[in-house]
Amino acid sequence: MTTTNHSAKGLETIERMGTQAKDWGLTPIKWEEKRVRMTVWVRCPTCRGNGHVWKFGDKVVGTNDAAQKFLGEKYPYGIERIAKEKGGIDVTCPTCPEVSWTKCGRQAYSDDQDCFYADDGNGHRSNYRTANGLVKAEREVLRWVGTVLWAKGTKFDSRFGGGRHCALCAKEIPSGRFVPVNGKDAKGEIHGMWIGEDCARKFFGVKAFKPEQMVTREDK
Repeated sequence: MTTTNHSAKGLETIERMGTQAKDWGLTPIKWEEKRVRMTVWVRCPTCRGNGHVWKFGDKVVGTNDAAQKFLGEKYPYGIERIAKEKGGIDVTCPTCPEVSWTKCGRQAYSDDQDCFYADDGNGHRSNYRTANGLVKAEREVLRWVGTVLWAKGTKFDSRFGGGRHCALCAKEIPSGRFVPVNGKDAKGEIHGMWIGEDCARKFFGVKAFKPEQMVTREDK
C-alpha cells in the first residue's frame, strides 16, 4: 500500500531498515474467540454488587438478605426499616469503595461467569470513577483474541519499539493497541513493526482503522 504523510522521524526509521515508504503494508490478523484468564471486574462478594452494606456496630453483615439472617430471619418484609430500628446503618461497602471505569463507560456482563469487565473496544482507560460494587479478580473470560500473521523470518529491527512504544516514532501508546505492519527491503527480507494508530494513519493516508485491524501487544 502506498504511504503518503510520513514524519521525518518515521522516514528515517524505515530507511534505516533498508526500506522505503512504498514497501510497507498492513499485516493480516487472525481473530478467534477464546477463553483467556485475565483480571476482570466481578461482583463484590461483600455487597453482591449493590455498593452498600448493613453495619451493626463494628460488624459488617452485607446485603438485605445477610441483615435478615443476622437479625434471626424473622423479618421477610421491610428489612430496611427493621434493620434501622435494630441499630443498623446503611454504609458504603468497605471492600469496593470505588473502581476505575473505561473511557466510554460501557459495562459488559457475562451471566455464565458472573463477572463484570470494562472494555471500550480499544483497551482505553480513563480517570472517570463509577459507583462501587465491583472488585478485581482472576476469571476465564470469552474474548476475541488476535494473532498477527507475521511471515516466517520477519525481522523486528526498528530503532524504536518495545513494550507500549511505537516502533516508528518511539511514542508511548497508553492503550497498548497497535497496527502491525510489514515491509520488504531490496534483498527480499521482510521487516515488521508495531506502530500506533496515529502513525499508522499517516503511514497509509487513512482517516481511521477498523477495530479488527488493531491488536494489543498481549495478543501474538
